[in-house]
Amino acid sequence: MIIFRVDDRLIHGQVVENWLAAFSINHIVVSSRAVVSDDMRKNIMKFSVPDGVLLDFIDPPDLSKFIFDNKKNYLVLFESLEDVFLSVESGVRIERLNLGGIHYAKGRNFSMGRVVFLSEAERNILKKLIDAGIDVYMQSIPQEASVKLRCDI
Repeated sequence: MIIFRVDDRLIHGQVVENWLAAFSINHIVVSSRAVVSDDMRKNIMKFSVPDGVLLDFIDPPDLSKFIFDNKKNYLVLFESLEDVFLSVESGVRIERLNLGGIHYAKGRNFSMGRVVFLSEAERNILKKLIDAGIDVYMQSIPQEASVKLRCDI
């Protein structure tokens, strides 16, 4: 199983305590342009991952080269919708995409709930992903109901 999730906090308590446990995740892949070249952020995340869970850092355009083992359960974390788009452009096939947290920042004036805020450019990327046939849904934790997004966002 592979869960693809956008969460600008990447690895944090909600992910470790809820997502890893609920789906028996044994391998996390962080696919972020910003993180792949930031050794300090990578080291912090390494300390946040429980023992027995593998962790890889992959540049989004290179995610298409990663070989997923069908005997493992993966959580692929993207820091941004742009990272998702770069992965899809390079050939990654994503059937479902979880929006877990894109927090408010300057220029993100479109609110889609309490933890998803988008700029106009991010809305356009999201529309492209939905138009490409990706089932996009919002869900902070597995215990909450998911909310499917439509292409008219």
